Amino acid sequence: MSTIRKKTSLKYTLLLGPSLALSVFTSVAQSGDLDEALSAYRQEDYRKAAELLSPLARAGEPKAQLTLGNLYYAGLGVNQDHYRALELYRSAASTGLAEAQFQLGLMYLSDEVINVDEYAAMEWLGRAATQGHVQADVVYGQVLNSDFGIGC
Repeated sequence: MSTIRKKTSLKYTLLLGPSLALSVFTSVAQSGDLDEALSAYRQEDYRKAAELLSPLARAGEPKAQLTLGNLYYAGLGVNQDHYRALELYRSAASTGLAEAQFQLGLMYLSDEVINVDEYAAMEWLGRAATQGHVQADVVYGQVLNSDFGIGC
């Protein structure tokens, strides 16, 4: 986020009054924290990324939930926990985040964590695909034409 945008956000915050001011200011602060967390993730400092992402994920930030879910799934910077990854993917997917919908769809196709549920997989993959998620579209087509019992 640029300095100009931050100043503009704070300028409008002052005009909105004290109750909304805290909300907008918190949003700006969380945005900076998310940027820092994603930067740590890209630099493969997974422990730092997890520490920064955790409070954001608890606060309902979908990109934080998705990225923290990836860390838990792979066991990067945290103890591997597929169940926690599933919870985080569900939370992020329910907000409409296409990548989270894709990851959740993949988990429903795998028996690593939960029983395979092709119908749930198709629902989440379809939601991601309709948003233009290319990989979800490909997997959706593969499942549709496979031996899962729901294909043609």
